[in-house]
Amino acid sequence: MSYKIEDYLELEEINQLRQVNEWVSVDDRLPETGRYLCYVIEQNSLGDSSFVWNCGYSEHDKLWNSEGFSGGETITHWMSLPEPPKED
Repeated sequence: MSYKIEDYLELEEINQLRQVNEWVSVDDRLPETGRYLCYVIEQNSLGDSSFVWNCGYSEHDKLWNSEGFSGGETITHWMSLPEPPKED
């Protein structure tokens, strides 16, 4: 027997989850001020690498808060942070 998400959630809930968990290109839209997951490409002596990083964005300054970056990184995409786990 296989289970589908549609068996447990309404279509509206499924669409909300999909929107929250989709990468947005910085070329398409920048976020509001806040914390986000960022997809980062880094150019270093070993070549290109990529990673996901928790970072902040300031609409006022039009800058990413990227503490810990060395300067060779480029943020290409972002998405909202997921909800924290619920305590049982």
